[in-house]
Amino acid sequence: MKEFLFTIYNSMSTPDIIGWFGNLFFVYGVWAIGERKISGFYVNYIGNFTYLIQGAFLGMYSLIILSFMLMFLNILGIVKWRKNV
Repeated sequence: MKEFLFTIYNSMSTPDIIGWFGNLFFVYGVWAIGERKISGFYVNYIGNFTYLIQGAFLGMYSLIILSFMLMFLNILGIVKWRKNV
């Protein structure tokens, strides 16, 4: 199993690795928001920032714009959450 994971890791490009980190942050952030934890917005912000970097590496303007929009929505979520607490 260890060799298999090492082989997969070695075959991935830098944007792939960045994308997987983004996926991990994003999924954890969604889970945390579902558990009513404000930290989920912060973690999602980090995940979306990694997608922004990935989009820059790949020249994917749609991913870059989506990442900016989601980062903005995370900031709005934090502001609204703090107003309600």
